Amino acid sequence: MTANILARSEQTQIPVFVVQIDIINGALREAALAATANDALDITGNALRQLVDIARASSGEKSPYFGYLTCPATGDDAEVRHD
Repeated sequence: MTANILARSEQTQIPVFVVQIDIINGALREAALAATANDALDITGNALRQLVDIARASSGEKSPYFGYLTCPATGDDAEVRHD
């Protein structure tokens, strides 16, 4: 993955579309190399959920998936509680 170099010092954030493209590219790459079709579907479904979260965050709507993290090692979802 190439690093994005900001043109001006006041540009402190990467545009959302760059993050979305990175999520899509990563999911396609992982799904293509998945051991089974179900694993590939799980990978693409997780990517779609991440894209929905980004879209809802940018619109101010709360995501029903907020509070869940995917473990990079196992791919399992774990609920994060804020008590």
